[in-house]
Amino acid sequence: MAITDWFVVVSGDNSRQVQSIVEKVEQGLTEADGPKPIRIEGKSDASWVLMDYGIFVVHVFSKESRSVYGLGRLWSDAVRMELDL
Repeated sequence: MAITDWFVVVSGDNSRQVQSIVEKVEQGLTEADGPKPIRIEGKSDASWVLMDYGIFVVHVFSKESRSVYGLGRLWSDAVRMELDL
């Protein structure tokens, strides 16, 4: 069973940066006339925000949460694409 076609995993140094990343993702997709989110979870806490767009899911972590949850280990056998933005 496929959950989604793509996972985007990114992290910020602190909760303010996590919130900023989330806002930029939403803004960029809106400006590009992209898909609307099915749901967004964790926005108020800003340690791990999950943005579900159906065909792709964006995970925005604080650095601390990213190391605790180890999402990369869970999907270690998936094809990875590193982006240096």
